[in-house]
Amino acid sequence: MAQQKLADAVSVSRQTIVSIEKGKYSPALEVAFKIANIFKQPINLLFFLSRRKSTPRLITTRELDLFH
Repeated sequence: MAQQKLADAVSVSRQTIVSIEKGKYSPALEVAFKIANIFKQPINLLFFLSRRKSTPRLITTRELDLFH
C-alpha cells in the first residue's frame, strides 16, 4: 500500500506516515489502531520500539503489503 493511500485511510499526512516509519514520530493510539485495523493485524506486529529510542516505529509500507 502506498504511503499516501495509508495516510488518507487514517486521516493523516503522508509525511506523518513517513515519520512514523522512521521512528521520528509517535502516533496517537487512535492512529495506531486504525493502521492495525486496515491490515487486520495486532498492533504489536506492526509497531515496535526502536533500540535507540523509545519511540514506536511502524514497519514500512512495503512490509505492510505482506499483510494485505
